[in-house]
Amino acid sequence: MAHDTPAMQTLAARAAVDQVAYVLAPAGAPLEEQLAWLRRGVSAAERAVALDPRSAAALVQLARAKGEVARRSGVLQNLNVAGELKELFDRVLALEPDNADALVGLAMWHLELVENGVGWLYGGRRDQVLPLLERGLAAAPQQVNLHVEHAAALRALGQEERAREALRRALALPATSAVDRAEQRRAEALLR
Repeated sequence: MAHDTPAMQTLAARAAVDQVAYVLAPAGAPLEEQLAWLRRGVSAAERAVALDPRSAAALVQLARAKGEVARRSGVLQNLNVAGELKELFDRVLALEPDNADALVGLAMWHLELVENGVGWLYGGRRDQVLPLLERGLAAAPQQVNLHVEHAAALRALGQEERAREALRRALALPATSAVDRAEQRRAEALLR
């Protein structure tokens, strides 16, 4: 099996970011360990994009990895990371207008910038959050993590009861992977 294919590099990127999101961060691993894994994710995703610049999956993983690095480094609002993430999401949506991960990622991009008071600087808009989330959910209604992200956004927007409904929907879905089970644990914690 060839290891240097877009699909394999995309899978490696996803695995590295999942390791941080679902194993290291919840366990309280040191920041440097998390960043080392995330840098591996960025490298793999960049390689995947270099091998296939039109791979929506690779572009999503690149945005995801870079976003997680920025979130942990406190640099989302500077060093052009915010603009780069927006460009990656836009590229994915130009290739696949109904890509659920890109739609929800872009929604959370808007929300994070607005919540940090810099939406005006980068084009982040509160009124884009829910429409993008709803499009993402419509595109992949069985994807557990999207419901949890929807709930987090609703909560941030002051819509607590709708957030709780989204969490209950996430818990009602079948968990077909370790990521789904981790997201359902996250949903349970958010319901408490």
